[in-house]
Amino acid sequence: LWSEQDSFDDLLLIPFIGPDGLIRACQMRFMRYMPDKSGRYVWLSSSKERSGCGPGAPLHHADPYSNLNRPVLVTEGALKAAVVQKFLPDRYVVGNSGVATSHREIVETARGKLLEIAFDNDSFTNPHVARALAALLRFRLADRRSFGYDNDVRVLTWDRSIKGVDEALLSGHRPGSLTIAEWLKGLTPECLEQANRQLSLA
Repeated sequence: LWSEQDSFDDLLLIPFIGPDGLIRACQMRFMRYMPDKSGRYVWLSSSKERSGCGPGAPLHHADPYSNLNRPVLVTEGALKAAVVQKFLPDRYVVGNSGVATSHREIVETARGKLLEIAFDNDSFTNPHVARALAALLRFRLADRRSFGYDNDVRVLTWDRSIKGVDEALLSGHRPGSLTIAEWLKGLTPECLEQANRQLSLA
């Protein structure tokens, strides 16, 4: 990779595709636990090299060119997005690189369409995820007011013992959906506090 640092471990290279079908950035997934890494995914980046650049935080479009009037479903990561697109071809599936990233791009992609949010099931119990999901909802509600459309937004749900929507679909579960009010009712007190704090900024 023309870098001073190298890895001798097996890596999976994951392209993040833009709406035009072109690769915007790539993530690398370590195929085994790495004690000196904070997570299994890192961006392919030369930002620390002389005249290098960073990848940004692009949104992955699982089936570019085909947005049309399909509902837009957002999930975490390109791999999950690919699985969901396979099981739910009637959706236009996008994947961000983490629950707190690419909110503006998600809202712009879903403008004037139904938006379905399928972050991991821990949005009910993890304050960080609840806060990020509520921040995305705040962006969406503001965009809806600014551009004058009334298309809805839903939070997808499935068996709480299954973390991700991709695992749920692979296990034969069909996700249900919640309104914003229904999602808020299911949150733990700490998550509800974080979500309400975000929504109050709308």
